[in-house]
Amino acid sequence: GSKYQSGARYINATVINNGKNAQSNFNVSCKIEEVTQPEQVTTVFSDGFETDLSKWTVSPSGKWVRSTTYANSGSYSARCLYDANSTDYNLTSQNIDITSATNAKFEYYFKGSSENTYDKLYAEIKKTTDTTWTILATYTGTTYESAWNKGSFDISSYVGSTVQTRFRFYTDNSVLNGIGWYIDDVTVSKTIPLVTQLVFNT
Repeated sequence: GSKYQSGARYINATVINNGKNAQSNFNVSCKIEEVTQPEQVTTVFSDGFETDLSKWTVSPSGKWVRSTTYANSGSYSARCLYDANSTDYNLTSQNIDITSATNAKFEYYFKGSSENTYDKLYAEIKKTTDTTWTILATYTGTTYESAWNKGSFDISSYVGSTVQTRFRFYTDNSVLNGIGWYIDDVTVSKTIPLVTQLVFNT
């Protein structure tokens, strides 16, 4: 159907009989719905790290910190400490509700560098009911060192669930080559569906 602005409208219906036999009686149906809530995009999670890391769990403790060395906006970003420990340093978000939506998006800004191939930053997501994380992106080397870069992912396949996002840095136990990794302006948004109310039906 079509959408119209509010106001008075007149309906004119023309019926064409393409059959071989004349018809004196026929049925016509008409339904009109009022939009009570338009489709809209709303941000359900955001953090620019300007205050603290209270929206995140850092594991092991202290391996992700707030930093003023670089910031995409404001004064702070989240920085992963870069050392040689052959382990994962995790920055895991709180639970994020993306139920009651038609689609959803996960976005963030990142900057940094690390030993190519061996030391990597991963952007990940999972449903809170799952135990396995899905890798959305992998960053390594010096490609992303000179400027802030944007990561943007359609996570509509997770709509209807509560999710967590995670930034995971893995470093091996030898060469340290780079400035490490910085994350800023993380958002998760969802599109709330159109809501209508039936006002005429015949």
